[in-house]
Amino acid sequence: MEDNGIMFDWFYFSEDYPGHDQPGFAEMEKKIMALLAASASTTPIMLDNPPDLARKTHVFERGNWLVQTTEVQADVPKYFPPMPENAPRNRAGIGAVAHLAAHVRRDAA
Repeated sequence: MEDNGIMFDWFYFSEDYPGHDQPGFAEMEKKIMALLAASASTTPIMLDNPPDLARKTHVFERGNWLVQTTEVQADVPKYFPPMPENAPRNRAGIGAVAHLAAHVRRDAA
C-alpha cells in the first residue's frame, strides 16, 4: 500500500488550556495528553487555520508567479454536485460530504 499522507509527530497550542484554577484540571489535562500520545490508525484529518491566521490567496499572472492578480477565496469546484447549505465550501466540506455519502451508500446496500 502506498503511503501518500503526512504524519505529524508534534502539536502546537497557541493558547494555554483554560481552567488552570478549576477543580479537576490536572485530571482532564492528563486525559488530553493521553489522547494525544495514543497510538491510532492513520486517518487523514484536514483542518484549516482559524480566520485570524488565514492568508490572502491570489491568482498569479500566467508565466510569472511574482505578479499577483485577483484575490480568491476557498470554494468547491463548480463541476461538483451541490453542497449542503451547512457544509463549509472548502476541502474540509468536500471531505465531510464524501464521508457522509460513503456511509449512506454502505447503509443502503
